[in-house]
Amino acid sequence: MNGHVAQLARETGNDFDDVKLGVKARAVKRGFPEPRIRRAGGRTYEVWKSESNCTPAECAMLIDECHQIADELGIVLVEESDD
Repeated sequence: MNGHVAQLARETGNDFDDVKLGVKARAVKRGFPEPRIRRAGGRTYEVWKSESNCTPAECAMLIDECHQIADELGIVLVEESDD
């Protein structure tokens, strides 16, 4: 998923972390967990589930959302191998 996020960030000129948060927010409609709300120092924060703690199904939701965003923006995602 991070490879897709990096490609989307490069192609759109947006920050990697902003794109990743956007993917997670949009994936909620696919069943990805909504963020937990945390309060600290008088401020409120959204804490999204880390990919390292995701189930395979949740990871698939994030990847599918990356594909959807790429399709909407006319971006061709390149599958990168680990070779």
